[in-house]
Amino acid sequence: MSLATQMLITERFGLLLGVEQLAAVLGYESRYVQNLIYAGKLPIPTTKVGARTVAHYADVAAYVDSLRAAREAARDAA
Repeated sequence: MSLATQMLITERFGLLLGVEQLAAVLGYESRYVQNLIYAGKLPIPTTKVGARTVAHYADVAAYVDSLRAAREAARDAA
């Protein structure tokens, strides 16, 4: 995972991202992210801290970087 991606996410959102922050990073509505979490289909691991569902910045950065890598691989294959 890219250090630059990690730095951008931590500077903007901190170490733990809530549902609203995850939605902002992924470009989804907050309710859609909540539905993905509830269905167990969000590709980023989450955990509960009290009543709040959060994801660690490193997991979010790794997912964002994997999307970039997949896009580049598909472009190179075409």
